[in-house]
Amino acid sequence: MDEARVGLDLRESGRLPADIRRPELADKGEFYSESTGEYYDIKGIHSDYPLFNNVRDKSQPLKGAYDPVNNEAWVNKQLAKQIEKRGRIVIIDVRNANQAAIDSIKDVVESRGGGDRVIWYP
Repeated sequence: MDEARVGLDLRESGRLPADIRRPELADKGEFYSESTGEYYDIKGIHSDYPLFNNVRDKSQPLKGAYDPVNNEAWVNKQLAKQIEKRGRIVIIDVRNANQAAIDSIKDVVESRGGGDRVIWYP
């Protein structure tokens, strides 16, 4: 539901094509646009527990939180794999990221030259 809201919001703001829809095949990302022939995949950067997370004890750090110092695994799996290997456009959702994480991922995108394959949300 949250990913659908992100897609609709980006479509309404003109940052995604008007004809986005769910891909017909599994494992093709969140959205597909027939007019562009592009697949879109949403990846969230989390510094803390997302609002929709139902973990009761949030006193412990979020497992899998984005670590600006040790970000290679996230970058390789979530960013490089989607853009370079699968040819998708990645929507990076930074609503639950702290400023250090946002700055870090922006630096990674800029240094790897993938800025034209990334849409920032919000």
